[in-house]
Amino acid sequence: MKRKNITHIIARLILSTTVYYIWFERNNMIFSSNLHSPENISTEILQLIRIYLANIGTKWPISDVIRETGNMQNP
Repeated sequence: MKRKNITHIIARLILSTTVYYIWFERNNMIFSSNLHSPENISTEILQLIRIYLANIGTKWPISDVIRETGNMQNP
């Protein structure tokens, strides 16, 4: 897979954002006894990814399916 491919960029973004938030929540739990729900964490991750993708400009065409993925509600 080419590293400049939008799918590759999104996959890396999802992985890095998820790892960051897991580490962040772990530290919150240990050092401040502050816990967030898994739904809250996943919402924050999705919002951060959507903001990043909205700001990368038009260098890579993003399909409507990917744009609408963040707007879909869990059943």
